[in-house]
Amino acid sequence: MSLRYAVLGLLVHEPMTGYEIARLFDASVGHFWSARHQQIYRELREMAGWGWLGDTAEPHADRPDARRYAITESGLSALAAWVDTPLPPHRPREPVLLKLLAAPAVPPDSLMAEFDRQLADVEARLAAYRDIVARHYDPPPPLATGPLNRHAVLYLSLTRGLSAALAYRDWLIETRDLLVGGAAT
Repeated sequence: MSLRYAVLGLLVHEPMTGYEIARLFDASVGHFWSARHQQIYRELREMAGWGWLGDTAEPHADRPDARRYAITESGLSALAAWVDTPLPPHRPREPVLLKLLAAPAVPPDSLMAEFDRQLADVEARLAAYRDIVARHYDPPPPLATGPLNRHAVLYLSLTRGLSAALAYRDWLIETRDLLVGGAAT
């Protein structure tokens, strides 16, 4: 259900085609919320059917026609109602902690291999986030000068991703060191 509101949030800034939405989703929201392109297109069709989105055809000579979606007043009202609805408390799932519970029953190498995989993944995400910052947010966008624009909102979501990835990386290193008998950092 939250996917539709993510899509509405992207469309608040400007009308876009489904393809443009999917690409922007992958490059921004996709860092912390996963969705297949088919899911995004399904949400677009549903919301257009509810009147939350208007859509117009964009003919193309060399490929199938595209549809450009724009948020309607009804869509803005739905988005505002969702924003006004309190979220449940944030309780992330941490599968690596479930594997850690099994530590007494498995060979230490198995758990260390998982920690190494997690570290490699988080390091790759950190490198990708830092690359995005260097390419698009150096210097950071101004945040206190009126309503937030899409650039500022995407920057804030990126800094959240960076913070979470850094904390996870540090925890993985400290826990791995403790498990192998090394000193915690």
